[in-house]
Amino acid sequence: MKLILVRHGQSEHNVKGIMQGHISSKLTEQGKKQAQDAADILKNERIDEIYASDLGRVIETANIINTYHQNKIKFTPVLRERSMGKFEGQPAEILENAVKESGEAYHLFRPDGGESCLDTRNKMIIFLNEMIVKHAHQTILLVTSGGNILELLLYLLKAPREDYKKYNPPNCGVSIINCSKSNNCKLLMLNSKKIENE
Repeated sequence: MKLILVRHGQSEHNVKGIMQGHISSKLTEQGKKQAQDAADILKNERIDEIYASDLGRVIETANIINTYHQNKIKFTPVLRERSMGKFEGQPAEILENAVKESGEAYHLFRPDGGESCLDTRNKMIIFLNEMIVKHAHQTILLVTSGGNILELLLYLLKAPREDYKKYNPPNCGVSIINCSKSNNCKLLMLNSKKIENE
C-alpha cells in the first residue's frame, strides 16, 4: 500500500495559538494556499481512496486536494486531532504549563477528558492496520492533523521520539510511504521533500 499523509492547512486557531483538539476551525487564506500547494504536489498521483477527519479545517483541505481526483472522500471522527480535553479552546501555553507541573513527559501526559500522544498513536496504528488489509495494493490518502501524522511516522519508520522535530509536519506537509503488511516501510517523501535513494 502506498500511504500519503497530509496535514491540514493553517487554521484560524493555528494563527492564534489556540489548542484545537476536536474544536472545528476554518482555514485562513494562507491555509487555502497551502492546501492548493499540496494538491499540486499530488495532482499526478493515482489516489484510490481518501480518508479525512470530519473537522472543518481538514474537510476544507481534503476538498481542495480532491479537485484533481474527484474521489468520494470518507470523513471519519477516527482521524480527528488528539482530544485536548479541558484545554481545548485555550492558549497552548496553558497546556505546556500543565505538562511541566505534572512532571510527565509530553507524549505521556493525558489532559482531563482528553488523550495522550500515545493514545493517538494506538488509535492511528489500529486504523493503519485496517487500511493495509483493506487497501493492500492501492494508494490511500489520509488528511488529518499533525499529531496523528507524527505518531504514524515515528511508528512506521521506527524513529526515536527525540527526533520528532524532523518528522513533525508543517501545515499541508506531504509525506509518502510504501507500506507492506509486515510493516516494512520505505519513505518516499517527507514533509513535501522527496527522499533521495541511498
